Amino acid sequence: MVRFITSIVAAGVLLSARVNAQTPSPAPPTLTVAAPAAVSGAFSKLNANSKALSAASPQSRKDFSSLVKVQAALKKRVENVPVSDEYADSLARDANALARAKQSATTAGRIAATRPAERDLNAKYNQASKLDATTIGEYGDTVMVTVKTMAKGTEVGGYFVLANYWLDVDKAEPSFIFGDPTPCHREMTPGFYYFWVNIPGKHRVLIEREISGTSIPPSQTIYLEVG
Repeated sequence: MVRFITSIVAAGVLLSARVNAQTPSPAPPTLTVAAPAAVSGAFSKLNANSKALSAASPQSRKDFSSLVKVQAALKKRVENVPVSDEYADSLARDANALARAKQSATTAGRIAATRPAERDLNAKYNQASKLDATTIGEYGDTVMVTVKTMAKGTEVGGYFVLANYWLDVDKAEPSFIFGDPTPCHREMTPGFYYFWVNIPGKHRVLIEREISGTSIPPSQTIYLEVG
């Protein structure tokens, strides 16, 4: 099931906003399958932290009930199938985000801090829930993402697209690059991301997207406005 993911872009790499010819994609390293202990450990932390948030008060049980349910449902679907290191790492980072959310002094603060992690888990579950026992082992941890850039309702190509996982939203450097200009494609782990288009002279505009494929093989097309 493990697919390839293009390498993280090094700091200082500059991309042209528009090109007349395609730029070769970076060489994609192969990811390894995560150790089962890493996956089960991440789910154990997700379960413990979501339940701790829910147990804070009677109102908290209602406020965090959907979080408790989605992590349990996802665990049931994917805990015993092979997933990539990147998938397992994103689960662990969601669990750590929930742990930090417990430190918030108010219920509103805890809710705000946990919602992005819940969106990430929901995206993963939406994909896993569409796969059966046979196909989840092959397609549960990746989505083929197609990005198209639009200007006033018309598709315009030639833009480079960058992305970061939700917890890396404040990073200036992208963790994911689509190696060719739009319309472009690459495989990603299902989850919650921020995308942007590199346009010199303009501030970075982050666009939220939940990546989750419901077809076989899983795929999703997203549209980014550039002008």
